[in-house]
Amino acid sequence: MPWFRSYDDTQLAYEEYGAGAPILFAGSVMLSADMWEYQIPRFVEQGYRCVIIEWRGHGRSDRPSAGYDFDAIAADLAALIEHLDLRDLTVIGQSMGAAGAAELIARQGTTRIRRVAFTRR
Repeated sequence: MPWFRSYDDTQLAYEEYGAGAPILFAGSVMLSADMWEYQIPRFVEQGYRCVIIEWRGHGRSDRPSAGYDFDAIAADLAALIEHLDLRDLTVIGQSMGAAGAAELIARQGTTRIRRVAFTRR
């Protein structure tokens, strides 16, 4: 599993599958990237590049004592997008991931983001 350094030097894990138009999956609090295990194969099969962030304090990412607010979550998403140079991106956010993605868009606009899909359940 690859890692990247976020804005505050926290090492965060991510997973990447497939090739093609990128989709960034931003999941729920308290769940690892494994929450997307049933969705990813279908998107890869249809020709998408799927990227899943592993939030700080979750899964294989570092567990710092700070950075669990929506500002930090948005900054973590921005750092991953920059690290992978993702463009024309679709973001699928669930629960906390949806709120973090909305915060990211509010702060940075949609220069690299083409579509978003949010769900709370």
